[in-house]
Amino acid sequence: MVGVFLALGALQFAASLVAVEGRPCPSAEAVTQRLSALLPTDFDGGGRHARLSHEEDGLRLRVELRDPAGQQTAVRHLDAGGGCEGLADAVAVVLAAAWTVPGDGPFQGSSTDGPRVPMTWGEFAARKPRRLPPVPPIPVDVAISALVSFAGLDVAGGAALEVTAAPRGSRLGGRLGFFGTGLREEPLGPGRAAYTRLAFSLGPRYRLSRGRLFADLHVEGLVATVRVTGSGYSANAGSSDADLGLGGGLRAGFRFAAGDHRGAPRFAIVPFAGFGVAGWLRPQEVRVTGLLPTITLPQVEVLLVAGLAFGAFP
Repeated sequence: MVGVFLALGALQFAASLVAVEGRPCPSAEAVTQRLSALLPTDFDGGGRHARLSHEEDGLRLRVELRDPAGQQTAVRHLDAGGGCEGLADAVAVVLAAAWTVPGDGPFQGSSTDGPRVPMTWGEFAARKPRRLPPVPPIPVDVAISALVSFAGLDVAGGAALEVTAAPRGSRLGGRLGFFGTGLREEPLGPGRAAYTRLAFSLGPRYRLSRGRLFADLHVEGLVATVRVTGSGYSANAGSSDADLGLGGGLRAGFRFAAGDHRGAPRFAIVPFAGFGVAGWLRPQEVRVTGLLPTITLPQVEVLLVAGLAFGAFP
């Protein structure tokens, strides 16, 4: 129990040394956990503390050392592309070196008093997270999904593929997709007519995110091929036509791995689910030569989708 109380006391003490402004990446808790393991148990902060904040471009983390009066004594900028966990490691090592290693350490003008921890400058440099490859200026993600389409009383399964992209740091992007469904059959005279639509979609999408959760709202224009075939007739035939429509929907998911702060998304695998609506602008009638009855294809489809997305997510 004594060991537990000592560990809790160390964490509480270290927590008073670190403050985070704006987006909490890394969080004060993450830095505290690592910093408490690097500082000597008898370390006395003397009122010194550090303040962390992201630069406006989102690419660098600003680490400020402050004296007991709150005045800035030193500043260092770290590459913010290493992820929250890597940044927490780097900040903890920087602060531990600045406050406990004699000499300039990682800061010019950093404090040199206090006990020395067994860590050299070379060890400090080796523990910095490796610089990740640069993120493309327009991150892209690809989604593959299965779907169920409801058109009137008819239900059909299908599949969809979509690609979305947006300038780094922007919620607004573009979306290009393709979806198709299996054949739906309708009785018509002595036989049956089977039809399907294969559609391309193009339009804007707006992305919301909080932590590892995200949601995409999208609207689009639709261009489709309608394919109809007959069966059960003395001479079966088929035909195709073009169709135009408008659509929209919502999908939401959870990131299993991703970029760690705004402006520097990284590769992620994201399961998601959602729904959409497609409205077709042209009435489509199916008829059989020599027979009076016709059928009109439904002009509204409701789509339920579930799948996986791969790519760069904020």
